Amino acid sequence: MDQPDFDAAAARLAVQTLQAQLTANRNAAKALYRQQSRRHERAGRGGLGPAGQKTTLAVYLLSGHNIELATVMAQRLSSFKHAQTPGYPSAATVESLFLAAPMSEICQAHASETPAWVTATQQAQAFLAENSTVQWVETMNVGHGVTPSSVDVFLQCEGALLGHQPDLGAPSKRTVNKWAARWRLRWGVRRKTLQPEGYIEPEELRTKVRAFWHTLAHVSAKYSHKQIVFLNLDETSVGFNMTPLAGCVAAACVQRGLRLRAKVKKENLRGAMSYVALICDSAELQGKLPHYLIGSTVRLTKTIMKGIAALPATQLRILRRKSAWNTSEVMVAIIKDVSKTLQPVLDAGNVQPVLLLDCAPAHLPLPVMQAASDCGIQLLFIPSSCTHIAQPLDIRAFAGFKMYLKKVHRELRAASAEGLISPLAWIWHLTQAPRQFFAAKKWKPSFEAVGAGGPTDLHVCTKT
Repeated sequence: MDQPDFDAAAARLAVQTLQAQLTANRNAAKALYRQQSRRHERAGRGGLGPAGQKTTLAVYLLSGHNIELATVMAQRLSSFKHAQTPGYPSAATVESLFLAAPMSEICQAHASETPAWVTATQQAQAFLAENSTVQWVETMNVGHGVTPSSVDVFLQCEGALLGHQPDLGAPSKRTVNKWAARWRLRWGVRRKTLQPEGYIEPEELRTKVRAFWHTLAHVSAKYSHKQIVFLNLDETSVGFNMTPLAGCVAAACVQRGLRLRAKVKKENLRGAMSYVALICDSAELQGKLPHYLIGSTVRLTKTIMKGIAALPATQLRILRRKSAWNTSEVMVAIIKDVSKTLQPVLDAGNVQPVLLLDCAPAHLPLPVMQAASDCGIQLLFIPSSCTHIAQPLDIRAFAGFKMYLKKVHRELRAASAEGLISPLAWIWHLTQAPRQFFAAKKWKPSFEAVGAGGPTDLHVCTKT
């Protein structure tokens, strides 16, 4: 049998191909070895390359050896992006970098001579300027209740970097906003509005209102054998001068450039009185309920009090005290006076008054609660920071009451000779408020709006 001819060229090509593959495999193995070596070496340095090491050292030295800031910088520059990765930069990494660095390298951070160290120093200075800006923003938030704008933050950062405010001011708004967006992302700064004092979170508000409704349900069940009369008492400030309402202004006055001002005495611009209003869900009782005006001895002079004594009596009691603020002593007197008004109802035996109060300091002392208990009045407190949605006077009465007073004040000003209103005339019209404003309205819907309208309304409220 004939043997096939040997093809030397094909064999040579096959050998060359195998040699090339072996060389490629050997080079790939060497590259992989070098890569693993570099990776192992980087792991010992926290995943930092030469440039990252220099920048980290520069931050550590320029910050006065603040190892926390240097660690943050190392974590940003590291090739390891997850804290769970072995070798992720830590304070120990920064310490080892500093101890391993020769003195010549350390001196470069303060007097850069090579391009690499110039770049590292510039990056470190920019990092420290941004950090100082973050601290400034925190001071503004906590100490002043201010949220600086993007322009304010940019100028603050530039000032920290340059040592003085930029002479040319801020660049375009678009440039500043883009820089501020990147800066907030780097430092975890959020853009939001600070809520004013007294703000309550929605979840906390729901919890408090739900508790208030359950208390209402408990009181309703406790006095289910009686007819409950809900009352609400609260104070509001009333000055001797009211803010003028908007109205008509003649074109001729505007054309002549006249300086139009509402006349008021300086003494009436300062000081105020406390108007204590009382409403209930019974239209029959509302007109009989007393109201109170608390004024200081400075504003309610003896002359004014003599004039008030000469006026016809109304449902408004004038209380002249050292201070115009409501106090627990005044509250005790008010509760006793209210109980006298309610005495015919209480004598019937089948009516239970329930007085809704907010958590003002004057409402909470033990003598106030004891006086209410002695008078047969059940107190029901509205949780703090919830009066704007759970107190009938706040949600339905006081805004309209202030508008009523402004209209009365405008009428008095129009009827006066020079647009000036005497304190006695103003107080006289305040004494008409219990009849003309409060008794002229039905307040039962206001109580129903907060859940104090009976078992049916409470059943719906407590299910929400």
